[in-house]
Amino acid sequence: MSRNLAVLSLVLSMALCAGISSGETPGALSDPLAPVTTRGSAAEKRFSAVVSEYSRGFFAFEPGFATTWGIHRYDDRLEDLSRAAIDREVARTRRAVAAAKGINAAQLSDSARIDYDLFTRQVEGHLFDLTEIRRWENDPSSYNYAGAIFALMARSFAPAETRLALVTARLKQVPRLLESGKRNLKNPPAMFANFAAEDFEGSIDFLDHEVPAAFAAVKDTALLNRYEEAKKIAEAATRDYVQWIRKDLVPRANGTYVLGAERYRKKLYYDEMVDLPIDSLLHVGEQELNRLEARYASCAKRID
Repeated sequence: MSRNLAVLSLVLSMALCAGISSGETPGALSDPLAPVTTRGSAAEKRFSAVVSEYSRGFFAFEPGFATTWGIHRYDDRLEDLSRAAIDREVARTRRAVAAAKGINAAQLSDSARIDYDLFTRQVEGHLFDLTEIRRWENDPSSYNYAGAIFALMARSFAPAETRLALVTARLKQVPRLLESGKRNLKNPPAMFANFAAEDFEGSIDFLDHEVPAAFAAVKDTALLNRYEEAKKIAEAATRDYVQWIRKDLVPRANGTYVLGAERYRKKLYYDEMVDLPIDSLLHVGEQELNRLEARYASCAKRID
């Protein structure tokens, strides 16, 4: 799945700042996704509500990223990338775009208007990723679960026993996730498919070595046994997925990773807020390359 970190950081920071700017104490933000009361114009209150609603839905759709960003409502879940779930996320994101555009930006404060512009473009970018980039349809690595497992290992937000139990819960869902990949993937670039096969083999090694090392302090035999059982289930599904990639997907993988001018223009706009025409952007890049090469040559002469 397209995992847009810019969306994540923006949405989370705005959800947090909404409460802070409204005069609430930091202690009131123990649940960053809880609805907040915002002071200001009706437009600003509406904008805050749209951000909060979108945040909850986004992190529910991306539970692994939610864990990474300190949102622990969904720690026992693995991504649902079934076509039905993707269609629901597309519909939800369209509603968020419409809700944001229904706000009169002229009635926002200067700082809120900046947030509004960023939020609108980033949510539109998420929709663009889902409907036009479509990694869920053309990149087998989109279904790699290792990041969601690592998020539970990386920080001690809960006792090791609790986090290992959450790892176990997520691993049990790996077969469902990888089956979605088999159903959704159409015609990826061969390079993507070959890389994914190796990537998933690395995930098996990760479960065998890195996860046990991270939870070496856990002595609960029953819990460790449950992890081993879940790991076997996940690894069996992963080996099956790798075999499917190599025997079924790679032979028919004739897609291209080239975005084309129009999609590249949109991606630059949504991800980087760059709206220069492609030709102009290329010219700027070539000028900068020439400048840097000349500087490099000048420095090299002084060294010689």
